[in-house]
Amino acid sequence: FLDTDVAAESTSFATSQVQLQAGISVLAQANLLPQNLLKLIG
Repeated sequence: FLDTDVAAESTSFATSQVQLQAGISVLAQANLLPQNLLKLIG
């Protein structure tokens, strides 16, 4: 039982890490959009 719990926990941890990284990159790109628009306009 212990082994399956560890496997399940590490899987869910990996999944949440991936989601976190994806969220961070989305936020970073969204953060860059206004700057790029200003460059295009300016």
